[in-house]
Amino acid sequence: MKITLDLAINHTFDQHAWFQSSKSGRQSEKRDWNIWKPAVYDHRGRGHPPNNWRAIFGGGSVWEWDEQSQEYYLHLFSLEKGVDGFIIDTVNMYSKPSSYPSVAPTDSGAVAQPAHTLCCNGPKIHEYRREIGSMLKKYDTVPRNFALPQFKNAVRSTRDLIKGTDVWTTTFLENHD
Repeated sequence: MKITLDLAINHTFDQHAWFQSSKSGRQSEKRDWNIWKPAVYDHRGRGHPPNNWRAIFGGGSVWEWDEQSQEYYLHLFSLEKGVDGFIIDTVNMYSKPSSYPSVAPTDSGAVAQPAHTLCCNGPKIHEYRREIGSMLKKYDTVPRNFALPQFKNAVRSTRDLIKGTDVWTTTFLENHD
């Protein structure tokens, strides 16, 4: 059996031990495993997210306030252990400008604004993708060209494996969730 994991670099599960460690304080060894930013204060002294980026999935701000550390975290959701590959989701969103600027308002009346022009295809996207590719090559997980008969046989094998069960197949040539 081959195992492929969904590598969701821009996503944070707030109950994971690594996130809990990152959240535990500014001195945590895992603090920089997530993106943390202080609030921006208005003229009345009210705290707001570091910028006005709107979440692509679900709307609202991409920033979540953490009462314990008094900062916002970015919440856009291993191979040695026998994983055979990754589904690399939202790869075009891995690089963002390090200053995290707000975007010009385009949705009047909304606090959070569409920010795809800043959080997609950022300044280091090619560097990050090359780095990910180099790392995956070490584990022989880089996708290879395949012929249609090979793909059809793989789909058929999976279908036959689950035949007669209440399981549904997750074999796709191209899919997003």
